[in-house]
Amino acid sequence: MERMEAEAGTVNDSSSDDAPVSKKEAKLAAREAAKKEEKLQKKLAKKLAKKNDGDDVEDDGVDGANGAVNGDAASAALAVNGDATAEAPAEDATSPAKREKLTMEERIRKERPPPRIRVMESSQPDYTALRLENIAITFRDQPVLKSATWGVQTGDRIGLVGANGAGKTTQLRILAGELEPTAGDVVKSHKDLRVAMLRQEFIDEIDLERTLRQEFMSVFVEEAEIVAALRQAETELENMSGDDADAMQEVLDRMAKLQAKADAKNVGALDSRVSKIMDLMGFDPQEGEYKVSMFSGGWKMRIGLGKVLLKDPNILLLDEPTNHLDLESVEWLEAFLRNQNLPMVIVSHDREFLDQVCTKIVDAEGGICTEYQGNYSKFLQLKKARMDAWHAAYNAQEKKIKEERQWINKFKLKQPQAVKQREAQLEKLIKSPDYVQKPPFVGKPFRFRFPPAPRLSPEVAEVKGLTHGYGDGANRLFEDCDLFIEKGDRIAVIGVSV
Repeated sequence: MERMEAEAGTVNDSSSDDAPVSKKEAKLAAREAAKKEEKLQKKLAKKLAKKNDGDDVEDDGVDGANGAVNGDAASAALAVNGDATAEAPAEDATSPAKREKLTMEERIRKERPPPRIRVMESSQPDYTALRLENIAITFRDQPVLKSATWGVQTGDRIGLVGANGAGKTTQLRILAGELEPTAGDVVKSHKDLRVAMLRQEFIDEIDLERTLRQEFMSVFVEEAEIVAALRQAETELENMSGDDADAMQEVLDRMAKLQAKADAKNVGALDSRVSKIMDLMGFDPQEGEYKVSMFSGGWKMRIGLGKVLLKDPNILLLDEPTNHLDLESVEWLEAFLRNQNLPMVIVSHDREFLDQVCTKIVDAEGGICTEYQGNYSKFLQLKKARMDAWHAAYNAQEKKIKEERQWINKFKLKQPQAVKQREAQLEKLIKSPDYVQKPPFVGKPFRFRFPPAPRLSPEVAEVKGLTHGYGDGANRLFEDCDLFIEKGDRIAVIGVSV
């Protein structure tokens, strides 16, 4: 009050030269000074609040921003107190260095709980399941997944679809245990769950110089080491003389331990397992001695799939299995997968293949995943209906919000109390879980066109008696072929890969 009276006195002194000030005018002046002080205090409080909020944000220039707030706050405090002689302490030039900028991946790891691998409680012995819950994956500042939640279980053949870069292969690697997510949980039905994946690059994992049987046997790395160690111990025992009983006993003990490991791994049944897989993949027994390089791309895919199945997985992951396959191989793979009881997840862009094989579709879009029951054609129908309903709900909500804001602007001065209530209700709606988020922007459909063709005659081309082969004609591809092409023809060339 003393400051207000002093300010009022200052006003009186400054205007005493012109006219005497009445008591009423002095009170008004004091009241205006009080309002100014109140506004200044509110401004100071807001700046201090911004400063406190800024302390929690890891970003460049945070110290400089805080220094600016502190300086403004100190200046405002001096202005309010009327202390013209005091000066705000200058920011120390040797203050701590700016905090290092964190990447988006580091911020997510700091803000969200660390990723975990959990095992389902009271899971049935014959039940197999693997689930992702709120999985996020970010590579430095590039988010791939925001919150992916879906799962595969006994009886499921899931097609994981989405645009290139949507994180499909990344999710397969997380399911296979090859990649740790930035945040979220991987939930297993059993602790010893076995997951195997056929990669896009399975050809790179095949040794073309091995025989077919050797290539299948290469899956059993640990078993091969045990067999090799047993043979080495047998050789050592054969070369020993009977004089050194202690050394002989040491080798015998080692052989007993190795034999126990071999029995636990069922090493004696490896040949029969390979023969069974060869038959399951459609190979003849005599082809076991053929080199892998002699087989076509479709048969090499069968070799890769057979190697994956030899690992005896509980869940099968297939990443683009139909790439570079001929029609016959794709049809074989469709029939083979439909007859398997293994739960599986398939990444593919082949619509017909997904229609023939899958019982459920998981759509990866915008960093989240949505599950749809049915094959790919059913998924397209369900997604369109879902997106139409989403857009309708969002547009209706935005229309209502726009009308509400127009009413608030119209009656801001006439009905301030009602406006305040409506603003609070609107703010509550926007922050509530019932608020409909904006649907993702799909973008314009991809379009292309061919340039106008030059003027053509009805007869475009004609081939008669064409023959071609490799190796001086020893490997003949086709012989005595005829082909006639007319204007407007659309021709598909199909056949078996050799």
